[in-house]
Amino acid sequence: MKWSLELDRTSRPLYLAIARALASDVSSGKLSPGTRLPTHRELARDLGVTVGTVTRAYAEVERRGLISSEVGRGTFVCWPGTAGSIEDPGVAEGARTIDLAVNSPPPPSGIDLDSELRRVIQELATDASRPDLLSYPPPAGLPRHREVGSMWMARTGLSCSPDTVLATAGAHQAMSVLLTTIVNPGDAIMAEALTYPALKSLARLLHLRLVPVEADCDGPTPEAIAAASRATGARVLYCNPTIHNPTGCVMPQARRDAVARAAAESGLWVVEDDAYGRLDPEAPPPIASLLPERGFYILSLSKTVAPGLRVAFLHVPKGMVERLSEGLRAHCLGVSPLPLEVACRWIAGGTAEQVLQGRREEAQARQRQAREILADWEWRGSASSYHIWLELPEPWRSGSFAAAARARGVSVAPAEVFAVSESAEVRAIRVCLGAPRERASIETALRRIAHLRLASPESSFGPV
Repeated sequence: MKWSLELDRTSRPLYLAIARALASDVSSGKLSPGTRLPTHRELARDLGVTVGTVTRAYAEVERRGLISSEVGRGTFVCWPGTAGSIEDPGVAEGARTIDLAVNSPPPPSGIDLDSELRRVIQELATDASRPDLLSYPPPAGLPRHREVGSMWMARTGLSCSPDTVLATAGAHQAMSVLLTTIVNPGDAIMAEALTYPALKSLARLLHLRLVPVEADCDGPTPEAIAAASRATGARVLYCNPTIHNPTGCVMPQARRDAVARAAAESGLWVVEDDAYGRLDPEAPPPIASLLPERGFYILSLSKTVAPGLRVAFLHVPKGMVERLSEGLRAHCLGVSPLPLEVACRWIAGGTAEQVLQGRREEAQARQRQAREILADWEWRGSASSYHIWLELPEPWRSGSFAAAARARGVSVAPAEVFAVSESAEVRAIRVCLGAPRERASIETALRRIAHLRLASPESSFGPV
């Protein structure tokens, strides 16, 4: 966007002068709805003022409902009237934003997690037979933790030896260790055209080329995998087969078979992220079960049990155990045994399964709630998922819709957050149902979204 702000420097305070000029450009149409504004630092440099001055100016204009800021995306011009000027009893001035952007697990029904945490900590404090939890652990984790991790994995349909399971501090660490071990800076890795945003961040950090692979509702197609591998020399395929983030799709068995064959024929490593897999009791076994020598499998407890534990288990091909263990040693010397011991006691004693079931039941209830309120939308999502993928009607675009929703007190994630290619245009948003503690807040937020769809920019706010 080529835009320059004409500033009256005689007016004071300066931040209000910037705010008035910006508001004038929005109101006059010089800045159209959905336009992305310069970053605070960029505008400060252009105007020759401090970043703090621009921050105060943006905050003032946002308070007036003319612009909206999205963490990690930027600041956008809102659609005229989306800050509650059309009839919408669910929006109150100054109301707290309802977060449907972050994919937090919902509170588990039927179990008090705080009580379970107190119980296991008291148990640890009095158990003389517990392993030493305050010394440096082996890089791959204590043998008992790896054994329990293999038991937890077996419930997905992946049978593996404890010797091939490594304990990590969450899925992010597992991904980081994997990508720094099996590829080199400058290498290409493949992922579905819409993928987990943390993978995009990791690729940038590690100087890897992220290659989008064509996918349909069943996942990446084997033809696209083979073609992308030939064209780019990519050696790794990252995938999220069960309750895909962001679309919520579940890859059927036939497609898993086809993806495994395509990966084997192309000589690819497959990194399978199963953050949500255990939420769907009908999901097929992991792809890693079909690729014993090429498949890496990450099973995190963050979404299914407790995000704050920062615990995941990583299954690796037998010949890669030593290399990955050395990678973990280089990253962190070894994962803290204390949260691992809490997680393993919960798994072995049945608490983890109860929490998983409680979160699944709450997710299913919230899915039913969403499907009733948004019955007229085109959308995807597993019945046990924490999120849904909403297709937007013409002429909405995901960035402008997210900005308009934010102005109405609801935060959602636009498709651009997940797109591997910056040039891709996908008219959709991800709506997460887990963060609000009460279903009443979800109903309020979803009704605002539904109302916003009816007040389309074409009919109410002018052309896109």
